[in-house]
Amino acid sequence: MKFTNSIPVGILNKKDKIQEHDLIFSVREKQVTEISLIFIVLYFLLIFDITTIYNIYIYIEKFIKK
Repeated sequence: MKFTNSIPVGILNKKDKIQEHDLIFSVREKQVTEISLIFIVLYFLLIFDITTIYNIYIYIEKFIKK
């Protein structure tokens, strides 16, 4: 099989049909990316320690209201 831009020529000659396997793979791929994004957000929340930021915000609010 020859390759053109990393796509086999045999695949290009077939009809453009989305197979069930491709749909399942794309759904799983989206789930993996969503899960990884959730873990990235949780990681940054742990790094920046939101409670200290929240306490500083409360202190500033109390200072402004005086």
